[in-house]
Amino acid sequence: MDFSLDRIRLTNQEKNYLTRMKGNTGIDNWNVLARWAFCYSISMKEKINIDSSTDKTSYGIEMSWMVFAGKNFKVYQDLLTQECKLLRIEPNKVNLNKVMRAHLSNGIRKLHGKVKSLDDFIKLAS
Repeated sequence: MDFSLDRIRLTNQEKNYLTRMKGNTGIDNWNVLARWAFCYSISMKEKINIDSSTDKTSYGIEMSWMVFAGKNFKVYQDLLTQECKLLRIEPNKVNLNKVMRAHLSNGIRKLHGKVKSLDDFIKLAS
């Protein structure tokens, strides 16, 4: 399957949450926090709403897929593809983007509520 995500976009609110988490944890890079947020959301067994609409003009951060995923991009591709299969949707460009956006948004919101320090972040990772 040709993997077709090009850009990862985060809303201004998500940017603000990540900015606070960067300050609280000392983790300097958006992509590292975004990866953790995505994985945190994927690891939860709650149903995710992939059809929630986001105002397309309110994006505050944009990064390429490779900046988001880094050297382990294949792992993230497989996680997204597997999530599409679990949701019983075709892993095409539209659906991959919807699943990615939904999990990023969910993960950022959840982490923002739980991570007030680097210690909190480490506890979640354990």
